Amino acid sequence: MKRSVGFWAAAVVLTAGCGGEEGTATSAPGTGGAGSATGAAGPGTGAAAGGTGDADFTKVDPFKRVDGATLKLEGGGKFLPTDPVEGMVVVDAVRYYTPESLSELIDGEAQSYVDYGVKALASTEYAPEGGTNADLRVTAHVYDMGTPQMAFGRYAESKADEYRYLKLGTDGYVSGSTCVFYRGPWLVELSAGAEGPEMEKKLEGLARAIEAKLPPADGAELALLAKLPGDGRKAHSERYAVQNAAEMDGLGAGFWARYDVAGKEARVFARPAGSADAAKKALAELKAVLGGKPEAVPGVGEEALAAKTEYHGEVVLLRKGGTVAGVTELADRVAAVELAKKVAAGL
Repeated sequence: MKRSVGFWAAAVVLTAGCGGEEGTATSAPGTGGAGSATGAAGPGTGAAAGGTGDADFTKVDPFKRVDGATLKLEGGGKFLPTDPVEGMVVVDAVRYYTPESLSELIDGEAQSYVDYGVKALASTEYAPEGGTNADLRVTAHVYDMGTPQMAFGRYAESKADEYRYLKLGTDGYVSGSTCVFYRGPWLVELSAGAEGPEMEKKLEGLARAIEAKLPPADGAELALLAKLPGDGRKAHSERYAVQNAAEMDGLGAGFWARYDVAGKEARVFARPAGSADAAKKALAELKAVLGGKPEAVPGVGEEALAAKTEYHGEVVLLRKGGTVAGVTELADRVAAVELAKKVAAGL
């Protein structure tokens, strides 16, 4: 099962000895959750030492529920359920991370969250009370991404066609050992060592318990995406880039999606520039990036131009009101212009 891109749970190694003192937190690439297949012990498991003096990490003490009254719940931690959900209970403290300390938990992936403006992370673990299977632990991450656009952008980075998408938050999915969704500025990621239908049920149940605690949101951050043509748009291909939404210098943050045009794939992007004057300036900068002598294209938005490029195929750039948009990657100029007309008509 393909893991979602963007979050690795930290496996906290416990040293042998009385009380199972907490050791160094290390990231486990590809585990996608709490507890790897190797059976590494997680927080609070109290791994026992083997008879030879070496720690036996395949054995853990039964999971014990943490009293919710003792948990420090602030920020994203306020949305973490403390009552049992799908037979899962809190078995660890709620830990908090800043952009500066995030790499302590997800080393190697932290920068991606920082790029999307992460403000804070609240993290804990759930497990079946009394259970001893480390792979059944679920790591819960609640990220404060600052804005809905940034939450959507980081969420979209992890999407894949094969996942099962749900009406969860503003958008969400479940896949084997992971469940991810966002609402407003909050990005929620749940992951486990085990996967399959039963685990998916537990993950979805826990996700919905978190969702019920989140503040409402209207999804207004997706308004510009909703204006892009629906016909031919590839399902779940929508993204929000924090820079170079067109994959060309000169365009900053914006939305983009992939389209099927007569069996060929195109990229459509749109960026709200804020005003008509700002959009004119942005289009002029993109025109300079194209180089050569782009041709004016009449009848597309308020202003449009087209050029054949080495790396992006036929490119059509357009401006309408305070938005700059365009089509790239098609080899056929006529098809690119026709798609650009549909884009402009919706703006």
